[in-house]
Amino acid sequence: MNRCWALAAVVLAALGGAASTRFPGLTVAAFAGLVVVLAATRNRPAATAVLLPLCLLPYAVPIGGLLLGPSDALLLVVAGLLLLDWALGHEPGSLLGPLALPAVAFVTWTAMSAAWAADPRAVLVETAQRAAFVLGGIAVVRNLPADGRAVRAGLVGLVAGAAALGSATVVTGALQGTWLHVYALGMHKNWLGFVLSFGFVVLVALRVHGELAAPSLWVTAGVAITLGLAMSGSRGGWIGALAGAVMIVVLHRPGLAWPALSLVAVATVLLLVVAPAATTERIDVSTPDTSAGMRLRTWSSGVEAIREEPVLGHGAGNFRAVVKNRGTQVDPNNLMLLAWAETGVFGLVILVWLVAAAARLAVGIGAVATGTPSLANAAGAAIATAALAHAQVDMFWNRGIALATFMAFGLVAWSHRRCRVDGHHRAYPPAVVTAP
Repeated sequence: MNRCWALAAVVLAALGGAASTRFPGLTVAAFAGLVVVLAATRNRPAATAVLLPLCLLPYAVPIGGLLLGPSDALLLVVAGLLLLDWALGHEPGSLLGPLALPAVAFVTWTAMSAAWAADPRAVLVETAQRAAFVLGGIAVVRNLPADGRAVRAGLVGLVAGAAALGSATVVTGALQGTWLHVYALGMHKNWLGFVLSFGFVVLVALRVHGELAAPSLWVTAGVAITLGLAMSGSRGGWIGALAGAVMIVVLHRPGLAWPALSLVAVATVLLLVVAPAATTERIDVSTPDTSAGMRLRTWSSGVEAIREEPVLGHGAGNFRAVVKNRGTQVDPNNLMLLAWAETGVFGLVILVWLVAAAARLAVGIGAVATGTPSLANAAGAAIATAALAHAQVDMFWNRGIALATFMAFGLVAWSHRRCRVDGHHRAYPPAVVTAP
């Protein structure tokens, strides 16, 4: 079963990449048939399992003034089916579980920023997008069946898709004679850094839990993903992959937590500060046209926006960073700066609350979970850690990246739900235990 899902993910990634490099509309059209079939059969678990590897593809086409990609379309169908089941009483209780309060508060405060934003329409657009990513991403995974087959299929599919993208990156670099900063299949190197780091940490989680036992599977996937990640030249992706792997160590070998964290700190300094020019770009902030110089300028724009409106912010979607010779961009390349600049100190606190709630939940589950719940918890915590670490030096609210991150939160919530049913709830801190 896992091999079938892995093969399907490889085919989807290859076909999607080949078609979308020149004709992005073909990708959306190809998945339209899948969406129709899933909606007709109401096979929500299978659709959710497909959705996770589909997050690897950034392609989209403009529809009604908005960009719509395959993962967007499939998320709307899966979330719609889930809401229908909940309305009919087939999914009792909260759809978001213990993450309901901070997740709903985050989306609500984002929407409320329209009251003081210069461009309320931008707030509504951002609210709709973030509601889909945060609420939809958590809910569709948290309410997967208890047997865990869809969870495992989605994780294996994600690794297979990442291996396909890693292979494409290596081949592209070889054909171009470029071994660093490779842009494969029309994807930006930092996008590749995000999604390949997701594949890397999930592969580590699968191996720690005894999945993909055949060496031919995990060695091949590991080599492809690691080489692709290295050749992308995305230092944020490298740091994210290390941070996610350390999270798995923290959950399964708490005694090694401090050595592992120290390793990440040393590796971060090596990658960002003293790495030779042969392996990565030096930190050069002398002009805004370098990678580091551009980030320094956008961070400065974020700090300036916070100084102007520290309490309420400028409103979601209303931040603009002016970058010389590069126009403007809507993200200061730091998730926390963006949250504060857009939605004020209250928005930042709510975002930290959501992340902290998921982290506390993951640590509690890691102490008691076994089997598939343990795998889902480790993979979810690792994906989220990799994404949030990378998001401190890059843009975050993009389709695929943000959706995969909050689907990872959903994996942690699914694990919590399974552990409660299996009778392990007494091991959790009282503040974490809520109604399923």
